[in-house]
Amino acid sequence: MAEKDVAGSPAPERLICPVCHENGFESLVTLRSESQTYMECLPFIGVGNKQHIHDSNIRSKEYECSRGHRWVERSSGTCWCGWKGEVLGQTMIIRKR
Repeated sequence: MAEKDVAGSPAPERLICPVCHENGFESLVTLRSESQTYMECLPFIGVGNKQHIHDSNIRSKEYECSRGHRWVERSSGTCWCGWKGEVLGQTMIIRKR
């Protein structure tokens, strides 16, 4: 059964710092910023007269944990046909406090 918050809504997904997880530490993760490119990705009709939307916009989320680790996760769109935009993954930001 999924966790619920105080109001009875589904609890938000718990974010885990990849560095802390790797080293067995616990930390609190905060979303620092979120952005997205806004290129127009027009739908088109493909084989079988089915509509496709190959959305190549890039979505970025920057996180920081309570131990000072920062990273950015980037992703782009997909389509029902199996098309995937670039696999961008995760980038660590090295910073000394």
